Amino acid sequence: EVIFRWGIYLRLRDSMGVAAAAVISGGIFGIYHGNLLQGVYAAIMGACLAYFLEMSGSLWSCVLMHMGANCMSFLVSAYGTNLSVYMGGFLLVLYTLLLWAVAGGFMHYSKKGRNRGYRAV
Repeated sequence: EVIFRWGIYLRLRDSMGVAAAAVISGGIFGIYHGNLLQGVYAAIMGACLAYFLEMSGSLWSCVLMHMGANCMSFLVSAYGTNLSVYMGGFLLVLYTLLLWAVAGGFMHYSKKGRNRGYRAV
Protein backbone atom coordinates (compact mmCIF):
# COMPACT_ATOMS: atom_id res chain seq x y z
CA GLU A 1 0.00 0.00 0.00
CA VAL A 2 2.82 2.39 0.76
CA ILE A 3 4.28 1.93 -2.72
CA PHE A 4 1.05 2.04 -4.75
CA ARG A 5 -1.02 4.54 -2.77
CA TRP A 6 1.58 6.87 -1.31
CA GLY A 7 4.37 6.37 -3.82
CA ILE A 8 2.39 6.30 -7.06
CA TYR A 9 -1.15 7.56 -6.49
CA LEU A 10 -0.31 10.69 -4.49
CA ARG A 11 2.39 11.76 -6.94
CA LEU A 12 0.07 11.24 -9.90
CA ARG A 13 -2.76 13.05 -8.12
CA ASP A 14 -0.57 16.12 -7.64
CA SER A 15 0.03 16.36 -11.37
CA MET A 16 -3.21 15.15 -12.98
CA GLY A 17 -6.12 15.08 -10.52
CA VAL A 18 -7.91 12.49 -8.44
CA ALA A 19 -9.87 10.48 -11.03
CA ALA A 20 -7.05 10.05 -13.56
CA ALA A 21 -4.53 9.25 -10.83
CA ALA A 22 -6.84 6.63 -9.30
CA VAL A 23 -7.36 4.90 -12.66
CA ILE A 24 -3.68 4.96 -13.63
CA SER A 25 -2.39 3.82 -10.23
CA GLY A 26 -5.08 1.11 -10.21
CA GLY A 27 -3.91 -0.02 -13.65
CA ILE A 28 -0.30 -0.20 -12.48
CA PHE A 29 -1.44 -2.15 -9.42
CA GLY A 30 -3.29 -4.57 -11.74
CA ILE A 31 -0.27 -5.05 -14.00
CA TYR A 32 1.88 -5.77 -10.93
CA HIS A 33 -0.35 -8.76 -10.08
CA GLY A 34 0.87 -10.57 -13.17
CA ASN A 35 -2.08 -12.33 -14.82
CA LEU A 36 -5.25 -11.17 -16.54
CA LEU A 37 -7.87 -12.29 -14.02
CA GLN A 38 -6.01 -11.00 -10.97
CA GLY A 39 -4.93 -7.95 -12.93
CA VAL A 40 -8.47 -6.83 -13.73
CA TYR A 41 -9.61 -7.43 -10.16
CA ALA A 42 -6.54 -5.67 -8.74
CA ALA A 43 -6.92 -2.70 -11.10
CA ILE A 44 -10.49 -2.13 -9.93
CA MET A 45 -9.48 -2.69 -6.31
CA GLY A 46 -6.50 -0.35 -6.68
CA ALA A 47 -8.71 2.46 -7.99
CA CYS A 48 -11.13 1.89 -5.08
CA LEU A 49 -8.26 1.92 -2.59
CA ALA A 50 -7.03 5.20 -4.04
CA TYR A 51 -10.55 6.57 -3.56
CA PHE A 52 -10.54 5.44 0.08
CA LEU A 53 -7.15 7.07 0.61
CA GLU A 54 -8.46 10.29 -0.88
CA MET A 55 -11.65 10.28 1.14
CA SER A 56 -10.17 9.18 4.47
CA GLY A 57 -6.77 10.81 4.33
CA SER A 58 -5.40 7.67 6.00
CA LEU A 59 -3.33 4.87 4.58
CA TRP A 60 -4.78 2.54 7.22
CA SER A 61 -8.14 2.52 5.44
CA CYS A 62 -6.39 1.12 2.37
CA VAL A 63 -4.40 -1.42 4.36
CA LEU A 64 -7.52 -2.73 6.11
CA MET A 65 -9.53 -2.87 2.87
CA HIS A 66 -6.69 -4.70 1.11
CA MET A 67 -6.46 -7.22 3.95
CA GLY A 68 -10.22 -7.74 3.84
CA ALA A 69 -10.19 -8.22 0.06
CA ASN A 70 -7.39 -10.77 0.32
CA CYS A 71 -9.25 -12.69 3.05
CA MET A 72 -12.45 -12.60 1.02
CA SER A 73 -10.64 -13.86 -2.10
CA PHE A 74 -9.11 -16.72 -0.16
CA LEU A 75 -12.43 -17.75 1.41
CA VAL A 76 -14.32 -17.58 -1.88
CA SER A 77 -11.67 -19.58 -3.75
CA ALA A 78 -11.39 -22.18 -0.99
CA TYR A 79 -15.01 -22.61 0.06
CA GLY A 80 -17.20 -20.45 -2.16
CA THR A 81 -18.81 -23.15 -4.28
CA ASN A 82 -20.20 -25.17 -1.37
CA LEU A 83 -21.26 -22.72 1.31
CA SER A 84 -23.90 -25.04 2.72
CA VAL A 85 -21.43 -27.93 3.09
CA TYR A 86 -18.66 -26.07 4.91
CA MET A 87 -19.16 -24.93 8.48
CA GLY A 88 -22.96 -24.99 8.42
CA GLY A 89 -23.56 -21.54 6.98
CA PHE A 90 -20.77 -19.84 8.96
CA LEU A 91 -19.11 -18.65 5.77
CA LEU A 92 -22.36 -17.18 4.49
CA VAL A 93 -22.58 -15.13 7.68
CA LEU A 94 -18.91 -14.15 7.31
CA TYR A 95 -19.42 -13.07 3.68
CA THR A 96 -22.42 -11.00 4.71
CA LEU A 97 -20.44 -9.32 7.50
CA LEU A 98 -17.53 -8.56 5.16
CA LEU A 99 -19.85 -7.04 2.56
CA TRP A 100 -21.57 -5.03 5.29
CA ALA A 101 -18.16 -3.77 6.48
CA VAL A 102 -17.19 -2.70 2.94
CA ALA A 103 -20.49 -0.86 2.45
CA GLY A 104 -20.16 0.75 5.88
CA GLY A 105 -16.59 1.80 5.18
CA PHE A 106 -17.61 3.28 1.84
CA MET A 107 -20.40 5.31 3.45
CA HIS A 108 -18.17 6.39 6.35
CA TYR A 109 -15.30 7.53 4.16
CA SER A 110 -17.61 9.19 1.65
CA LYS A 111 -19.10 11.23 4.48
CA LYS A 112 -15.64 11.99 5.87
CA GLY A 113 -14.47 13.02 2.39
CA ARG A 114 -17.45 15.36 1.91
CA ASN A 115 -16.58 16.95 5.23
CA ARG A 116 -13.04 17.50 3.94
CA GLY A 117 -14.37 19.15 0.78
CA TYR A 118 -14.14 16.22 -1.65
CA ARG A 119 -16.96 14.59 -3.51
CA ALA A 120 -17.32 11.05 -4.78
CA VAL A 121 -15.51 10.30 -8.02
